[in-house]
Amino acid sequence: MKKKLILLLSMAMCGQYANAKVTLLEHFTKANKIDNKFYVAEDVSSEHKGQLNGKFKFVDARFGKGAIGSSDFDDIVFNANNIVNPSEGSIELWITVDKDFDKLNTNQRILRVNFDKHNQIVLYYNLKEQHLVFWMKDEDTEPSVSRYHSKNIAALIASQGALDWKKGEHHHICLSWSPKVQKLYIDGVLNSRAYFSSVTAVPTDNSKLIMFTEEDKALIFDELRIWDNMKEPENITVRPSR
Repeated sequence: MKKKLILLLSMAMCGQYANAKVTLLEHFTKANKIDNKFYVAEDVSSEHKGQLNGKFKFVDARFGKGAIGSSDFDDIVFNANNIVNPSEGSIELWITVDKDFDKLNTNQRILRVNFDKHNQIVLYYNLKEQHLVFWMKDEDTEPSVSRYHSKNIAALIASQGALDWKKGEHHHICLSWSPKVQKLYIDGVLNSRAYFSSVTAVPTDNSKLIMFTEEDKALIFDELRIWDNMKEPENITVRPSR
């Protein structure tokens, strides 16, 4: 049976999808054992429950401590309702690399938002193409999105080379989208852009945001921050005060 832990999150909500608001903030910095449950982060304004499934541990990372799974397919699950805006928003991840990417054995799922069976936000590392892939898809656009990103990745490799992250490095990933465009930033630099509409789903209590640990256990999660608006380029990688 999977081990279940409770995450304490700081969360700023001002109506549903108000302008430029952080809807979820998690600093994976510290675990305090209270009544056999673990709570993460100290300075919090309110509580939002997330669940760690598997054998997560807290290790030295960029901001003190970070969370990493210890077994295949460990994951962290949040309810995405009122947190991820499918029409416009941004997801920022600060991560520490725990395994050289040229030594990975398989694709690395990093993050996925499931609004429903057909509507998703996906971020993963494609081992064959040696690059990150970000897409938003629904039942109608999935085939064209898939074809586009295959061509886009080939162009990225030709212009930038493979993503050659090394153990101990700190990196920032930002997924940002509006009703007409989707953008992926890596360490503040626009890495790819796709002109597709955002998904049309309406989040429900069954909508989930999932952060993954694959068999290679390559990434330590330092911080997760979700916005309800598209981030402007000049604000990418700027880490607001807590």
